[in-house]
Amino acid sequence: MITQTRSKSKLFHWLAGAGLALWFCLAGTGGVAQAQIQDRPKVGPELQKLEVFVGDWEYHGVVRDTPLGPGGTFSGVATNRWILDGQFLESRVQDKGIYGSKEIVYKGITIRRYDATTKKYITQTFDNDGMATTELWTQEEGVWKTTGKMTDSKGKTYQTRSSASIAADGKSMKFKAELLAEDGKTWLPYWEDANTKLR
Repeated sequence: MITQTRSKSKLFHWLAGAGLALWFCLAGTGGVAQAQIQDRPKVGPELQKLEVFVGDWEYHGVVRDTPLGPGGTFSGVATNRWILDGQFLESRVQDKGIYGSKEIVYKGITIRRYDATTKKYITQTFDNDGMATTELWTQEEGVWKTTGKMTDSKGKTYQTRSSASIAADGKSMKFKAELLAEDGKTWLPYWEDANTKLR
């Protein structure tokens, strides 16, 4: 009985100490959470450069024959908008194309952000083909250039690169993308499109 009483006593003191420690932790996190809300980052000049993409765009393009499948033409609409207090740029696209003799509706969602460590823009795209793409974007004299990796639903990866040129008035832009061949050396024409800003 003495042993049992001592065990209970030790357990009581342990629980009391743990409860006190937990109270201090919870009391402290309130201040941290409040500081986080007050100290949220402002939208910097790097993110503001993405403003040229904001809006609704209409696009038309062509896909070349590649290891991914037959080529064709497509047209659709993209909506680009700031989300999460302007910290990320979201793009939602939907288009319809004819590839070979088959009509396909494509849908995709892209999130763009600026990475202060690498000084590059990072985009992540997911689409209804089951493809997940990560790209690094840089800007040089008004031309946006990307390098990326696409991973299909079966886990196979493809290397890509592309460029985007935007008109001086910001009302039109052209994209051109290439796909790295299986030899790891040759870049193949992939797709290109022309975009017109609707609003």
